[in-house]
Order: sequence, then C-alpha cells, then structure tokens
Amino acid sequence: MRYRRNDNRPRALLGGARRKQEASLQKAIVKALAWKGWVVIHIPNQATRGIYMYAGVLPGAPDLLALRAGRVIFLEVKTETGRVSAKQAEAHEKLRAEGFEVRVVRDLDDIADLLEL
Repeated sequence: MRYRRNDNRPRALLGGARRKQEASLQKAIVKALAWKGWVVIHIPNQATRGIYMYAGVLPGAPDLLALRAGRVIFLEVKTETGRVSAKQAEAHEKLRAEGFEVRVVRDLDDIADLLEL
C-alpha cells in the first residue's frame, strides 16, 4: 500500500501506515533469511534517553542483525519513502568504521544476494 503526497489523510495516520508497512517488511525479511539458514535478531532500540543509553542502547542502531557462517550484517528496514535519520546515519557509520556491513533494506530485492545460497 502506498500513500501519495496528495492523500487527504492526516500526517499522523500516514506515519502509522508507514510503521505498519515497515513492520510487515521486517517480518518478511526475518522469515526469508531464517528460511535460508540465517540467524536474525531484532535490535529493540526504542528508548534512547537517560539511563537506557548506558544500558547498551545505541541511538539509531539498525533494526536487525543477521548472522550466518561467520558473517555479520546489520539491516535497517525502511519503506520506499522512509528516510534514514541523522542518528541512524551516525550509528551506521560507527558500525561500518568497525568493519561491519550495514544495509538499508526497502524490499526483499535488497537482500536477494543473501537469499541465494
């Protein structure tokens, strides 16, 4: 389901629709990767203020961690129109600087190479 700029719905409703689309995509990614033998871990990262930052919460951390045969990939799930926030971009750069692969996934085609084993 896509929403266009000229949609008459309030912005808050559009945001909710995007979150549902993102959740559906994330579920499809997890299922597809697990089916191909990947271990997929969701990174809960909602609260990023105060004490949570000192409890191992990284603001902007990617949504998923995919592991298989010694390979580690961080996956940020976004809708077609979803944007990577400044905190997310910063977290992605930190992870890349440590040598990890980070991908923004907008559909299953973005992980097609991971599904061809």
